Amino acid sequence: MRPAEVLAIEVEQYLASDGLRLLTPRVVGDTERAAGAKAVSATKPKIDQEEWLSTLADVQGTPAAAVARRLLDWFRSRGFETGLTNTQDSAYARLFRPDGKPTWPFFIRRSTGKVETSLQYLKENPAFASEEARLALLDRIKSLPDQKIATTRSTGWPAVPLQDLAREEVWNGFTAIAEYVQQQTGQAGA
Repeated sequence: MRPAEVLAIEVEQYLASDGLRLLTPRVVGDTERAAGAKAVSATKPKIDQEEWLSTLADVQGTPAAAVARRLLDWFRSRGFETGLTNTQDSAYARLFRPDGKPTWPFFIRRSTGKVETSLQYLKENPAFASEEARLALLDRIKSLPDQKIATTRSTGWPAVPLQDLAREEVWNGFTAIAEYVQQQTGQAGA
């Protein structure tokens, strides 16, 4: 239960001779020692994409890591910038709009073994600011072969398993979606 925080409120009651009642609350469990134990640990040591792919293979299997490597290579060859999130659970594919602002449309998540499309982040991009544009993109993702996308919200994170991207028809459909997102955001492919 290390991430849990347990606190209690102790309420003392004092009664004056004239009938006036005074209640004084006190927090129990909020000590300096407890605060130190709850403090955020030091940041993780930086790892590179090769190390991340190795940990992905450990968690999701070598085939998933091979698809992730192929996808990251594909993103870079098309002008996306790739990197790792601060938590190191995800690799991202980022684009820069013509105005220089970044857009983070795609994440490969180690913990789930899926590539996610961030409709939530795309909402900040003028090309996908309207709910209709994001829902149309969601429909494209849902139309990928044999995918059961549960996301229905225009700010959701529809995800495709890496193992499914090993099938060429899913790969081709997903990369066509990524190219569409790139074109709509105003960055031409490399």
